[in-house]
Amino acid sequence: MTDYITLSKGGVAHFDDDGRQVIAGDVIRFSFGMPGTRVEAKIQDVGGTLYAMTPDHNPKKCKLEDLRRHVGGFWKIRGTV
Repeated sequence: MTDYITLSKGGVAHFDDDGRQVIAGDVIRFSFGMPGTRVEAKIQDVGGTLYAMTPDHNPKKCKLEDLRRHVGGFWKIRGTV
């Protein structure tokens, strides 16, 4: 599955593990560590880049395009259809 695609007019479209597009304002869920710690992160656009905001964890935010490398999969749980 493709994590993201580059758009013809510039920019990037990101997708969760179910293939649903993720945009600013959506909320995603993922887990990390052993035992797994479940995290819900709001997606925000910061200077044209999408970030998963995780204020109760370290780091406090992560670029969405890098998130899968660190935690594996993620799923959109609230937001756009």
